[in-house]
Amino acid sequence: MRLLRQFLVILIGFSAAQAESQQSCPTVTIPVMPTVSGRGVLGLTLDSFRVTAKKQQFKVTSLQLDTSPRRILIVLSNDKYLTLDDRKLALAAAANIVSKARPEDTVALVSEYGSEKVVPFTASRDELKATLGEIEKDVKSKGPFKGQLDALQAGIQLFPVNAGGDILFAGRELEEGASRARFQDVIKELLDRKIRVFALQFGPVTIGSFFGPNFFGGSWGYAAESENMLALATMSGGFIIQTNEHGQASLRFTNETSTSMQNAFWNEYRVATNSYSLTFERPGAAVHLNDLKVDVDESLHAQWPKVLLAYPRVLPACER
Repeated sequence: MRLLRQFLVILIGFSAAQAESQQSCPTVTIPVMPTVSGRGVLGLTLDSFRVTAKKQQFKVTSLQLDTSPRRILIVLSNDKYLTLDDRKLALAAAANIVSKARPEDTVALVSEYGSEKVVPFTASRDELKATLGEIEKDVKSKGPFKGQLDALQAGIQLFPVNAGGDILFAGRELEEGASRARFQDVIKELLDRKIRVFALQFGPVTIGSFFGPNFFGGSWGYAAESENMLALATMSGGFIIQTNEHGQASLRFTNETSTSMQNAFWNEYRVATNSYSLTFERPGAAVHLNDLKVDVDESLHAQWPKVLLAYPRVLPACER
């Protein structure tokens, strides 16, 4: 109940801004990307999307593929349950991003492997590669544990104010009591700064109180009492990729598993740097944000039964 009340306070604040925004800004624009097995679906048109709240439909007025330069922060989170193989897999996936990322993107790093390391957005790719090389030499050392939320909050501070961007997170489920940062504060800061989180999650995944027609086959909703990585990523506009089918047994580091993890992290990077910019009629204050749903046309659901949509679950305020 405490978490529910805390999240309702956030929603009430956004609802008040929503009522004011509708009068001065008749439309709202958000990033959105349909995904199938973690891969973005490209080639869609304006008619491919629907925005609804219960039986009410909102007019979609514009759709563009946004491939503009992005700020990408890689967060390598550590905890007492993360195995050496997990760390090696995550490190290889991060190195792959740094090597292959578009030259127009700026990349930063927060790592908790061994001694904590922070590489800002102003660093060159060579500096990032050198730091990852240092981390690799010390990857056997567990090092201090900061807590996943604390690592994320530290990373958020690297982004310029109001600049937006994306976090590629590699680590395990949020551990209760491990962080000083509060879940709802991190969520609010991500939404305020327009930063999305895409997670490569090792170990068990907590679904919590998500709901929808079919969790793995349709759109999902968010319940305020769920403090987990899935909720955090989904609320921000990103998503998670589970590293193994059952989410419990640790993976072994092999060429096959390393390639799989690199591809998964790369797919998340591709969605971060190739998302649709969707503009639609701004809902009024009477529309509850939990009821608002961005989805694709039924014909696309028939084509891709397991399509999931990544988009921020709280609408941005009007920018005057």
